[in-house]
Amino acid sequence: MDFPQLAKEWYLNSNTVVVVAAKDLQELENFAKALDESHVKHSKFREPDVNDELTAIALVPSPESKKLCSKFKLAGK
Repeated sequence: MDFPQLAKEWYLNSNTVVVVAAKDLQELENFAKALDESHVKHSKFREPDVNDELTAIALVPSPESKKLCSKFKLAGK
């Protein structure tokens, strides 16, 4: 809940989650760096049981976040 007001708006107006998959950890880390350099609000999730490895990133919905995620395939496909 890094962005509580935006999360509330998302919950009330959309409540939709789209899951995409990076091909490997390096691609996910590169994406995280690109997000850090962008103006897209996001939260990173790290797995404490695996040396604090980056495992997921949640993005606040926006046209820019949609554009940045367009290079990934939908998870499970």
